[in-house]
Amino acid sequence: MSCAIFSVLLLTGVMGGEPSLRPAPVALAGAPLASASRSTAPTASWFGPVSTVMPAITDDDDDDDDGEQADAGRWPQWSLDLGFSETGLSLGNSPRWRGLRINIRDDHIENIRGVNITLWSPRNNQAGKVSGLALGLLAPNAGELNGVAAGLFAVVSDRSMTGVQLAGIATVSDGDVSGLSAALVANVSEGRRRGLALAGVANVAQGGTKGLSLAGVANVSEGELAGISVAGVSTVAEGDLRGIGVSGVAVFAEGEMTGIDLAGVAVISEGPMTGVQAGLVAVVSNGETAGVRLSGVAVINEEGESAGVQVGGLAVVAEKGLTGINAAGLATISEGDVKGLNLGGLAVVSESELTGLSLGGLVAVSSTGTSGVTLGGLGVVSGGPIRGISLGGLSVESGTQDFIPFVDFFESPTSGSINGISLSAYRVRAQEISGVSMTGVMNRAQNMTGLSVAAINAFSGSQTGLSLGLFNSADELHGVQIGLLNHAPNNPPWARWLPLVNAHFGDDEPSLLPEPALADDG
Repeated sequence: MSCAIFSVLLLTGVMGGEPSLRPAPVALAGAPLASASRSTAPTASWFGPVSTVMPAITDDDDDDDDGEQADAGRWPQWSLDLGFSETGLSLGNSPRWRGLRINIRDDHIENIRGVNITLWSPRNNQAGKVSGLALGLLAPNAGELNGVAAGLFAVVSDRSMTGVQLAGIATVSDGDVSGLSAALVANVSEGRRRGLALAGVANVAQGGTKGLSLAGVANVSEGELAGISVAGVSTVAEGDLRGIGVSGVAVFAEGEMTGIDLAGVAVISEGPMTGVQAGLVAVVSNGETAGVRLSGVAVINEEGESAGVQVGGLAVVAEKGLTGINAAGLATISEGDVKGLNLGGLAVVSESELTGLSLGGLVAVSSTGTSGVTLGGLGVVSGGPIRGISLGGLSVESGTQDFIPFVDFFESPTSGSINGISLSAYRVRAQEISGVSMTGVMNRAQNMTGLSVAAINAFSGSQTGLSLGLFNSADELHGVQIGLLNHAPNNPPWARWLPLVNAHFGDDEPSLLPEPALADDG
């Protein structure tokens, strides 16, 4: 038996590299031998029951027909087969076999089932199929690999791989891959990948990935990336990213991002975001977001609305709106509405409306209005109406978007309204003030309805209600003024300037004080 195996190895080239001549078939004793393709004198060798015929080499190549030239690069499909009906033990390049098959180099195989062991890199196996256990000293290769395939350098498939693939360098498939793929360098698939992929450097799939992907450097999918993806540097999906993505530097998706995504630097999606996304530097989205977004520096939404929890170490920025809990160390900024709990270490700014509880360390600013509780360390400023409770360290002002509290001191405002409770240390200013307005220096408005408390209460229009201060003035008083000096031009001349208290209640009752009697000329 050892002589027979030696004969096969000699014929297939293991004793001297790839053969330069085409040996005749190997057959069991008593079986007819295939005729040599050249009319040369054969040299016969006998090893027990196995016979081989090896044609001699001639220098006459002119007789080679076109078919032989086309076959010049093809490994011979000869083998020593021990068994019946293509089942048993095969030594050599048998195209079809079930059982144990050992070959130097596979070429043009068709269907192998069982254990297939090769010593050299196969070729021309695009149409072949290996099912079971495929072991290669270099790289097992076939059109389809089903079962367990392991190669010292690579595992290669031209159409698909299913099962377990283990390689010292890379597993590569031109089609789909299903199961477990593990390589020291990379797992590459031009089709879809499903299952578990482990790579020292990268897992790459052109058709999409579903399952668990672990890579020392990167997980890359040109389609959808779904499941759990963990990479030392980056996780990249040119389609949607669904599930859990964790990377040392970046998690990126060109499509929708859904699930939990964590990155040492940035989490970026060119589409919507849903779930939990956290990056030490930034979380960036170009679509609508919902869920929780956390960043050491900034949370940015460049196109869509943001709903849920947005927390940025420096800033939270949205172009279309913020809804939920929005907090930033420096500023929370939106070109749309800001609704919910809105916190900014320096400022909360909305180019539309602020609604809910808004707290800016320095200022809370709205272009079109505020509703709810609005607090600014220095001021609350709105280009539109301020409704609810407003507390500004220096001022609460409506009708302007500029926080310049120490200008236009005596100028009467021509726009804006404040409804509710307004408190500040310096001034409250709007065209219309309704409710309770309390400030340290001045309440300034055209018209005031309610209670106004300040050192100076100055209303160029009407006052309806009560004003308390050192100096109170209303061009048209409908109520009471209490202060050191009170001015009501719509009172009779003698009651227009009064100390301590002044009042006017309609046309029939111009003043709380009785009008003095006129002397009788007669």
